[in-house]
Amino acid sequence: MQRTFHQLGQRAAYLLAVGLLVAGCGNLGSTASPPGNGGDLKFGAIVGLSGVYGPYGAAYNAGMQVAVDRVNAGDGLVIGNKKYTLRLQFADDRSDAQVAVTDAISMINDSKINVIVGPLATEAVSATPVIAQHNAINLSLAAGLFGLLGPNYPLLFSGLPTNAYRVGAMVTAVHHFYPSAKKVAFLTGKDDGVMAPMTSGLQTFGVTAGDFTYPRGTTDISTVATKVVAFQPDIVVIGNSPSEETSDLRQLDAAGLPKSVACVCYSTELPSSVGRSQLFPSAYSPVDAGVQSTPEIDAFKAALQTKLGKATVSPFDVSIGLAYYFMVELTAKAMQQAGTTTDVSKIATAMTQVSLTEFGAKFQWDSAHNIAVPLAMTQIAPDGTTTVIQSAPTS
Repeated sequence: MQRTFHQLGQRAAYLLAVGLLVAGCGNLGSTASPPGNGGDLKFGAIVGLSGVYGPYGAAYNAGMQVAVDRVNAGDGLVIGNKKYTLRLQFADDRSDAQVAVTDAISMINDSKINVIVGPLATEAVSATPVIAQHNAINLSLAAGLFGLLGPNYPLLFSGLPTNAYRVGAMVTAVHHFYPSAKKVAFLTGKDDGVMAPMTSGLQTFGVTAGDFTYPRGTTDISTVATKVVAFQPDIVVIGNSPSEETSDLRQLDAAGLPKSVACVCYSTELPSSVGRSQLFPSAYSPVDAGVQSTPEIDAFKAALQTKLGKATVSPFDVSIGLAYYFMVELTAKAMQQAGTTTDVSKIATAMTQVSLTEFGAKFQWDSAHNIAVPLAMTQIAPDGTTTVIQSAPTS
């Protein structure tokens, strides 16, 4: 008997249903087991809570604690089908290099920690070689360690971009905010690695650079200021220190530099009362927490405020808090990708492969273990209006 189209359709539907049921039963048998309990996974954190760097320590620690909370939230930290609870073991090195070395050895030998965040500044110069000898990953913000990054320290990772990256981002921002600029006068930058690469970058946009640098610490630059005014720049570049920036601009004003000339003030954001447009570059952050407010930034501020136990947090607190925050998150993510908590070589390899996107920017370590992330560049207009962009080198 001939089958109708309707009968064939019913038969096909029946076979499909049976097939799906069988497939479903098969999947039930192959479902992966939930991750087991891996217990606590500790990172060490060596930060000065007293001494010279004491005023910054609490905010550094609070930022790391926010990162830990976010790593542990949701599905948590699952590595090799085990779910771990990330924790931090803090040590106050009292801003003392020898104490930092002792803290690092204790963390590695006694607590079996293989990831250490910090320490800062000169303490890092002493502690980092010791951490390397003990085969532990070291996450650092010390600019003095740039020379150590490389094959001799394969487990050292910097939370700072290279100087070339930072200056390249500054050049991009200058061209963005001041596309008509033709002349830039450098009053500082020769001895801190800013002037040479920035001059080269500006030349690609047809900008001429003038060298009016002077010995660091010079207080009377009236003769230099007169030469700068005669050069007729569109932009002046000043750094070294907040007090030097302020002093230089006052002497440039006295020499008759027009207020239309902008300042790339790379040491600190000066008040709008200086009366001229200024551009301030961040050294490592994609946000300027002092002037920006987004749901993501505000949520981080609130979390940091809770950790610090303060009624309010300053922009400086937020900037400091962000410094180690993303390094902790990236390292945890790398452990997940590597599938191990103990093989530091595998983890280090994964650390250059993973990335993190937050605050509208992508954080990633480059092959040389420097962080690469678009940097916040803040323009402050004479009337106090601020504009922030995220900037990266053009090439």
